[in-house]
Amino acid sequence: MLIWDGFFRPGVLGSIIEFDNPERYANGKVIMDVDPGADDGMAILLMTSKLAKREKGINVIAITCVSGNTGIDNAVANTLKVLKTAGRLDIPVYKGADRPLLRNSTTDHFFGNDGFGDFNYHNAPKPMEYLQKEHAVLTLIRLVSQYPGEVTLMALGPLTNVALALKLYPNFLEDLKKLVVLGGSVNGVGNVKPALEFNFYFDPEAANIVLSAATKPICLVPWESSWRQNVMGPIKSPAIQLLNKAERIYNRTDDQWINADSFAAVLVLRRESSTLAHTKTFCGGNPQYAEVVVDCGKIGGAVIVDYANNLKKNPNIEIIEAFHPKIYEETILRYLS
Repeated sequence: MLIWDGFFRPGVLGSIIEFDNPERYANGKVIMDVDPGADDGMAILLMTSKLAKREKGINVIAITCVSGNTGIDNAVANTLKVLKTAGRLDIPVYKGADRPLLRNSTTDHFFGNDGFGDFNYHNAPKPMEYLQKEHAVLTLIRLVSQYPGEVTLMALGPLTNVALALKLYPNFLEDLKKLVVLGGSVNGVGNVKPALEFNFYFDPEAANIVLSAATKPICLVPWESSWRQNVMGPIKSPAIQLLNKAERIYNRTDDQWINADSFAAVLVLRRESSTLAHTKTFCGGNPQYAEVVVDCGKIGGAVIVDYANNLKKNPNIEIIEAFHPKIYEETILRYLS
């Protein structure tokens, strides 16, 4: 019996379309920008599942890789392993930034040296056979400009690729249907240092560029919104078998790891997962203005949220404050079983 015993805590998920047209939010083209990591792997499995396409109209048109949880070459290799397990090697994979914009951040090897449990994947797909030649940043620009207003971008790793795309193509954010970002700490609870979440800490300049340029609220899935823990029950499937192996390096006595990436995926699939889904805000979240700290070494990557509206600026993020754990669990069981 295969068991996924990773932790999840009821916390945060973000929706991607207006509440008054709920049928539109999950339909259409999706690009995933990832740094796998077992956590990203679970999100990829959810979004590329047959049910996601058949029931929700999800069409993952590209997966772009970025350095973060692991080095860029590992990120590519791990993405291909996940896609093979999902039977979706038809989805093109692109290699992106291999380092942060300015800093010498290093990967944390949380999931092992290869970022994916250091296990032997039998007949692993060879990157030379499947990896596309185009750089991931150019792919993002090409697809978003080709399909203005149609692409939802799920940024589940550091925002390096997204920031570079924005600098090369200033209309990048405007032309997206929606940007869902997994990252940041909005209440001072960090997972790498006090008040610092890994993705923003790894490349704070990139996070600052993206948030500063937002002309419509970014759906932000912050770290501390998912702080309570729970455990999934037994699930039998090749997908869960893969995740079990990818997570085996992780010490399960440590209660600080959650699969936050899967929260974002579940919300894209099911808007009602958000406890604020009844609101008519753009993301189904709490709209706020926020900035990312870049000029202080010890707190580079910290998020400063103007909760009191002292700056009188338009919201550039919507904080997804909570999600319904029952809906999350039901979705995982159904899509990955």
